[in-house]
Amino acid sequence: MFEPKWTEGPWWLDDDHNIAAGSDDTYKTIADPRCMPPDGNEDEIDANADLMVAAPNGFEAASVAYLAILQSPHNRWRVECGLDGTLSMLRDYIAKATNRTSQEVQEEYEAEAARLLSKKFS
Repeated sequence: MFEPKWTEGPWWLDDDHNIAAGSDDTYKTIADPRCMPPDGNEDEIDANADLMVAAPNGFEAASVAYLAILQSPHNRWRVECGLDGTLSMLRDYIAKATNRTSQEVQEEYEAEAARLLSKKFS
């Protein structure tokens, strides 16, 4: 499976509102949201920083959910519940976060889902 290239977390906001990664004792600043647009709107800058801090957790959640849904043997249930659109959204998020194509992500995760399913039933 894909190994993330971004800075290992957890990510959080330090006292200066920089995005930091690591523990309180040994951390490094990975971004300063105040250096980015939009035009000094503090609420928007803070909201953008919160979203950036949540990114690694969002990626992990999307990755786990996408793989879990692909492992579902209930394809009819997936279609009836409208999960195909959800699958596409999860796949596209993973592709964007990892700078890969949707097709590359789909092939990798389908192969991993098949491997896990065969392991489960063997």
